[in-house]
Amino acid sequence: MVVFVYGVSKYDFEATDGSKKQISGCKVSFLQPADEDNKHRAGMVGMTFNSSNVKLFDSFTEVGFYDCDFTLVPGKMGQPTTAIKGMRFIRSVDM
Repeated sequence: MVVFVYGVSKYDFEATDGSKKQISGCKVSFLQPADEDNKHRAGMVGMTFNSSNVKLFDSFTEVGFYDCDFTLVPGKMGQPTTAIKGMRFIRSVDM
């Protein structure tokens, strides 16, 4: 799915639950066109995904359009959760 990525940031911290587990990943912020069939939204919808895939940070070269590979992964209590598996730069935008 092609989206407009405008920011990526890494995080790396120790869990606060006492487990001393190191939590690392990155946050990808992007705009996605609103679904044409949705009568309650128009234009671009802002979204943010957190991912344990730190390599996404290295995939970000500049603000612009990216082809993002979304996948389903098990979330809390086994419920499917959407995640970004990878992203490929397509083109930049003059701002």
